[in-house]
Amino acid sequence: MTFFDLKKKNYQLKDTEITALKGYYKAKYDIPAGTPELREMDTIVEFWGGFRNDTLIFKCARALRKHSTRLNHLAHIESLEDANRNYRDGTRNRNFQPLEEYAYIQFFCVHRFRADHNMLVYNLYRRTEIVDGLVRDLGFKSQGWADVVTLKYLCARVIGKDNHTYFVDDPEKMVGRLRNSLGI
Repeated sequence: MTFFDLKKKNYQLKDTEITALKGYYKAKYDIPAGTPELREMDTIVEFWGGFRNDTLIFKCARALRKHSTRLNHLAHIESLEDANRNYRDGTRNRNFQPLEEYAYIQFFCVHRFRADHNMLVYNLYRRTEIVDGLVRDLGFKSQGWADVVTLKYLCARVIGKDNHTYFVDDPEKMVGRLRNSLGI
């Protein structure tokens, strides 16, 4: 796993990116709200344009040329989500469940927090639904941070006959979804 194509050695995060990063670290390290280390966190990151994971090369939207026809920043992301996240802290135990999401990668960065260098990716997540084994894009969901190890596959975007946008995923995933929808 390596980053490549250094864009900016020092990139000042925007307010929305800082807020999302604080939320990411709060969840990752189980930090209580109002902790000084989140308020005093460094807001400057090292900005990267690409990430290589074995044979897969992920690029980010901010590193592509304006007239680029390549779409190699749409990714399938697999992470864990706390099923009890909507309950007040301490009322229920953490219950992490696998979560599959689709996102447009905005940029990669290295950020120092708690003496660790974190390899992160900032994404625009999409709302999706499975229709006859296909992943249909329903539009913008949220924006936020993830660790680069959550990046699993590159996806393609296609327009169906019904003028809806669908994501073409890893072939094995697509076959599995189609079997589930057909009840095989």
